[in-house]
Amino acid sequence: MKGAIVQKAQSGRVRVLEEDPVLLAAVPASSREAARNGLQATRVSAARGHWNVEGLVDPSALGILVLEGLLTRNIEIGGTSSSEILGPGDVLRPWDDESALQPVPSETTWTVLEPVSCAILDQPWRLLAGRWPDLGAEILHRVLRRSRWLAVLNAITNMRGIEGRVILLFWHLAGSWGKVTPAGTLVPFRLTHGVIADLVGARRPSISTALSSLEQSGKLERVQDGWLLRGDPPSSGD
Repeated sequence: MKGAIVQKAQSGRVRVLEEDPVLLAAVPASSREAARNGLQATRVSAARGHWNVEGLVDPSALGILVLEGLLTRNIEIGGTSSSEILGPGDVLRPWDDESALQPVPSETTWTVLEPVSCAILDQPWRLLAGRWPDLGAEILHRVLRRSRWLAVLNAITNMRGIEGRVILLFWHLAGSWGKVTPAGTLVPFRLTHGVIADLVGARRPSISTALSSLEQSGKLERVQDGWLLRGDPPSSGD
């Protein structure tokens, strides 16, 4: 594996439904207090850099819920690479990596872009959560959302024109994690040119040129807290 290994850091217990209001809303109002107090999990944190997930392997767990931060799942195959970007609300199961079983060799790595805090939804959490079936439905929805997200990202990478790919990527990110401000829509992550290049299937110099052009046209601006989108999202005909 490449890069400095970031070991997991135990940070005590976390009340998962307090950190994730959408999950809390999936529980009937009459049971929310019991679910909020009962559904606690181990918090795991990681700093920026390569994330070694080997110590998190727990096939009995439901998964790992991202509470804060941003990371990528990176696949290298045949001398090329692609990345999937993940953030708050996403559910990971890194122990399900089956690359060794595929006919074409590949390698999966994880990179933390913004300091990450996660909750391990272990077997006791999974069993207790079974009392409220809509919780399981919400988790399933998030897993399926990842596959749909990847389908959209694949369509973006196949577009002609780097500028179009970049602006659509940022609006796509804004759909999940954007914040509307008086100045525009903020994507609150400081994505580097290299990360953007991996996500849209382009070379870094081309991304730098595209970002410069988008900033000059007023569509996109790099700010202290991330990237600011101005105006409205592109229509399907753009």
